[in-house]
Amino acid sequence: MALSMEKISENKVKLRIEVDAQTFENGLEIAYRKTRNNYRAPGFRKGRVPRKVIESHYGDSVFFEDAFKELMPDAYQAAVKELEIEPVEQPSISIENIGRHEALVFTAEVHVMPEVTLGQYKGIEVEKVVYNVTDAEVQAEVDKALEKAARYVEADRAVQEGDRVVLDYKGTFDGVEFEGGSAENTTLDIGSKMFIAGFEEQIVGMKKDEQKDIEVTFPEDYPSKEHAGRNAVFHVTVHEVKEKELPAFDDEFVKDVSEEFDTVEEYLADIRKRLAEQGEREAKAKMEDAAVRKVVENATADIPDCMVEDQLDAMLQDMRMNLMRSGIRLEDFFEYTKSSEEDYRKRYRDEAKTRVKTRLVFQALREKEGIAAAEEDVEEKIAKMAESRKLDAKEYREMMKPGDLEYLRDTIAIDKTIDLIMDSAVYVDPGPEPESEAEEGTETAAE
Repeated sequence: MALSMEKISENKVKLRIEVDAQTFENGLEIAYRKTRNNYRAPGFRKGRVPRKVIESHYGDSVFFEDAFKELMPDAYQAAVKELEIEPVEQPSISIENIGRHEALVFTAEVHVMPEVTLGQYKGIEVEKVVYNVTDAEVQAEVDKALEKAARYVEADRAVQEGDRVVLDYKGTFDGVEFEGGSAENTTLDIGSKMFIAGFEEQIVGMKKDEQKDIEVTFPEDYPSKEHAGRNAVFHVTVHEVKEKELPAFDDEFVKDVSEEFDTVEEYLADIRKRLAEQGEREAKAKMEDAAVRKVVENATADIPDCMVEDQLDAMLQDMRMNLMRSGIRLEDFFEYTKSSEEDYRKRYRDEAKTRVKTRLVFQALREKEGIAAAEEDVEEKIAKMAESRKLDAKEYREMMKPGDLEYLRDTIAIDKTIDLIMDSAVYVDPGPEPESEAEEGTETAAE
């Protein structure tokens, strides 16, 4: 097999592949044997028509296409291996010469993995991120716990924001009931925004056993086209009015909600500790993101459009799967948001290109620095994952799907690459906040 390669552009090459005449003849014979059941001729049983008879009847080129399909993939892969190139897409194939007793010649144009020129990746300046737990954040966690432990008690008064009501409602369009517009003894938290705009607001002020007609308009982008933009009347009957009662935040509350702590002081200290740990993780992630972003910006690489399109395909597929978990089709999502796949591709094209470049830069760093996941790293990671699921490491490994191990190795190598960048990073103080921001923060705190 004769080969030549021409560079068309920065990351695109044109291969010229020549398959000798004898190999092509063998391909013709294979094509004949695979397709001979498709041909009939007088005096011959099905599948027994000689090749020469078929060729004389249909022409010498009758098996050319099938022979080419038989030979091309292996010839192309052999060329890729011999030339040591790494294609990033399916090739565009053109036949230059094909004929009986002649060499088969075809060309393959294909984008190849782009070369990455690394810039500075050691000693990167990173603005230091420091997280300080505020009293307001601690109080917010306390409030969440109190809300979770809240109970609702009957209130002998009109409905207020934050109340829980039990009611019946019957919806109509122009006096005619519509499907899904009625319910009995349903519970509604006022202020939850679970109903369309204007419904809950008009419940406020009603009393137990009171009836009322509520007029609302369905939004134009409502999922059901039969409802969208239409005016509706809901006849509402309130059966119960309950107000939220929060428990007292004291030692007894702490003992009720926690098995570890007995006092408010211990409980608050634990909240502050957990918030600090979470803040440190977030600060670390922010600094890593900033450093990686600089390393990627410092590198140069000419990214082929096909790699960006493939990345967008992957992002769309992830989006499709995430929506499916919520019972939403991607097509329906685009319809609801009055957008399209084309809009998505335009909006996230730069993000996709950055992801591709980041992946290529990390690969180049790993090759230059000899970074790889050692077997002990893999075993340690598996042991931790198994422990978190209360499984034996061997049992967990047996449960892993094909490809999981390679993904795990890749993840470990990425973490090591980030560690390499961060270990040499130069941390700089962000400096004092601008006076206007500081004043604004003071005012907010005072309020």
